[in-house]
Amino acid sequence: THTLNVYSNRLLYHIPVSEIFYIESIGRKCMIHTSRKTYETNMALNHIESTLNDNSFIRCYRSYLVNMNYIQDILDTEIQLTTMTVFCADPLSWTNGIGNVFHPAVGCAVICIGA
Repeated sequence: THTLNVYSNRLLYHIPVSEIFYIESIGRKCMIHTSRKTYETNMALNHIESTLNDNSFIRCYRSYLVNMNYIQDILDTEIQLTTMTVFCADPLSWTNGIGNVFHPAVGCAVICIGA
């Protein structure tokens, strides 16, 4: 199993890449959202992206890496994950060649990425 090794709260975690929904950069920290929990790390998003070296992830704007295996829908300027998380993004900012993004479902948590 391919893993991402990160330090969180001074402990080393081996996170299965297949369990990562998305990774967000907040200031100088990154939050790695998985099926089990959310890990906070001091690793930079660029470093995580290069460490992953996985075509399953796309860069959404400057602050997000999204696992395409969890994408449920793409429409205009939003991405909806199977976890019911919705991203609002500028489709021109996608770095992996996916054109448009998702339509929000009723009751979804919305994370605005900005333009």
